[in-house]
This record gives sequence, C-alpha cells and structure tokens, in this order.
Amino acid sequence: MTINWKRVVIAAIWSEFLLLSIYIPSKLYAGSAHLPIAIIAMLGAMFLGGLWAVRMSESRFVLQGILVGIIANFVFYVPLFALIPIWPNMDTGALSGHVFAVVTKILGAAIGGYVGGRLRKKSAA
Repeated sequence: MTINWKRVVIAAIWSEFLLLSIYIPSKLYAGSAHLPIAIIAMLGAMFLGGLWAVRMSESRFVLQGILVGIIANFVFYVPLFALIPIWPNMDTGALSGHVFAVVTKILGAAIGGYVGGRLRKKSAA
C-alpha cells in the first residue's frame, strides 16, 4: 500500500497551525509557565494530525504519523531559520529545547498514527 502524501502534508500543516494557535496565546498570557501547556499542545496537535492522516489508509500507519511530525517540523523551522539565522548564536540549552520540540512533535504524530491504525483495524474486524 502507498502513503497518502496529500493527507500527510495537509495534516502536518493543519497540526502546526493548531499548535501555534494554542502556543502563542499561552506564551503571551502564561509567560514562563507556558511550558507544560506547550508540551501538551505539541503532543495533542500532532496526535490529532497523525490520527487524521491515517484515517483512509490501509497500512503503514506509524510511518505516516512519523511523516506528519517530520513535515510539520519543516513547515515551522525551515521558514523560521531561513528568516532568522539563529543557529550560530544558539546556546546548548536553547538547542536542546528545539531538539525536544522536534522529538515531541514526531512522537505525538507517530502515536496518533498508531492509534488511528488500531482503530482502523478494529473497525474493519
């Protein structure tokens, strides 16, 4: 079976916009206490994206979820780092925060793909 690239890309973009719509207000209003909200928003938004991406798929559910997470990271980080070259000036704490965000997004989307696959198999049975 093939990967439904259209659904994967749409889910990645949709998930990233959902994440930003939660993250930006929490950053503005909660200040430094926004980190737990950001982590939950990352996992939740990417979970929903992975779940939606595999809805019409027949196989490779986790792979499609992982692809949603990877593409969502590219949707956000490539334009950001192209506009603002911050890598040379980034300390290790900020870099580890970005790595944590990338891994969290991919993990959330992979879990969404897994759960979507389980639900799909359960409904087919």
